[in-house]
Amino acid sequence: MGRHYTLHDGELRILGLAAAGQAGTPYYFKVKFIGADPQIPGDRPRAEQRLVLDRGRGSTDMKYTKGPDDIKFAPIDIMFTAMIDENVNRWGLLEALKCGTLGSHNWVSSKGTTQVDGVTLPDFDNDTYMQTVNMEIMYTGATVNWGLKCAEVFFPPELVLFGPADSEGIPFSATGRAYGPITSLSAFTTANVESTMGINA
Repeated sequence: MGRHYTLHDGELRILGLAAAGQAGTPYYFKVKFIGADPQIPGDRPRAEQRLVLDRGRGSTDMKYTKGPDDIKFAPIDIMFTAMIDENVNRWGLLEALKCGTLGSHNWVSSKGTTQVDGVTLPDFDNDTYMQTVNMEIMYTGATVNWGLKCAEVFFPPELVLFGPADSEGIPFSATGRAYGPITSLSAFTTANVESTMGINA
């Protein structure tokens, strides 16, 4: 018998800052989805623990030493695919993922506003094209909702795809790189201002 996979329904929210350095109330753009098949790890990797032998031999004097930290701070590839309603403003969703302008809201990059293992990572080097957003996903469970939050995610526009509409909606996929922490989520972040761009693109 083949394995049975359960796809998820819920809501996706893209969050951008209203001003640099977390000043002001953040903006968000929300999208309801069905049939999501996300490829997002539950957390960031840890530095490797390397076993050092006792002069090349195993003994009680062996010990582990911690490897370099680069793996902890390297960006993590993520992908989110789902079906969305045909009434979703696709241009608005793309602008949110780009950390652009939605209506009268000029979004500001979230880069350098979170910490990984107690360290705040710097902004990108002289590249205004690479703007990051925060992403929150809440899945609708049978008895309880659950989700993930990915901070400081860069979504290259060429990797945001919309397929042709069918009876279930519009296929949507977004591939990005998370530079900030990835954490579990039990409720959406509050005290945000919703950004909208009407219906359809």
